[in-house]
Order: sequence, then structure tokens, then C-alpha cells
Amino acid sequence: MVETRAALCVISVTLLASVLAGPVMIVSDEQFESTVQQDGACWAVLFTSKTREEKVAPVLRGFSELEARLPSIRYGVADVDEVRAVASEFNVRKRMVPRILLFKSRARQADVISGDTGLNGAVLADVLKDEIAENPRDDGEVCQKITLALGGASDEL
Repeated sequence: MVETRAALCVISVTLLASVLAGPVMIVSDEQFESTVQQDGACWAVLFTSKTREEKVAPVLRGFSELEARLPSIRYGVADVDEVRAVASEFNVRKRMVPRILLFKSRARQADVISGDTGLNGAVLADVLKDEIAENPRDDGEVCQKITLALGGASDEL
């Protein structure tokens, strides 16, 4: 009984730490693939660059507030120099950062959310909430990616 309580306590602390940890730092193309693309949950990823810190800093502050304001989305931060293949695939260049991409479907596509919107966490949360309004939620109210139908979604044959 004591071991069970101790195990549950460790699990609870681990889960709480992961929830309160803030955005996931994505440091490689492989991590992006396994963390964002293969996850069934919706993700908002802020693309940054160490060479543009003065432009990134205010957006990062607003972006860091999002988990508390809109917990139904998962959040990540990726430096374009560390995720070069991903940045190339989704057309994110250093001159374009900060740039927020929203991954809300299983297709290899993302919606661009203006970096200017990210200056204010509340405004950015409202924009993201509108973007995911059509997505289903799981039992924990986490936004789930949709699967796009090929050739339209008609039931008629």
C-alpha cells in the first residue's frame, strides 16, 4: 500500500512538472518528427533564431503564457538552425522569425500564425482558439488533429 502511494506520488509530480514546464524545446528534426508530427494532439510551434533574439524575445514572452491561457494545445519552440530540414519543409527562414506554425491536421501542413500577434499572450490565445474551433477534443479536452479527406468529404456515390 505504501509503495503504491509512493509510486502514484512520483507519477503525479512527474505529470505536474511536465504540465508546468512550458513549451517543449525542440532541438532536432528527429525530435520534431516524433514529438509534433506523430502526436495526435494539435501543436503550436514558435520558430526562433539565436541571431534574432531582439525580435524573438517579446513573442517568446507571450508564447510562454499560452499553456495557462489555452491548455488544449501543446506548445513547442524550435530554433531554425537546429531544425533545418523542418524549417525548409515549412518555409521558415531566419529573416521570417519569429514565426508560429499551428499543426492541427495529420497532413504535413501548418497554418501560419503571425508573429506580431504573439506580442500579447491573450490575443494569441484567442487567435489559436479560433483556429482550432473545428478540431475534436479528447477526454482530457486536448485538441486532436483532424485527418483531411481525399477528394472531398462527400458520402454520395
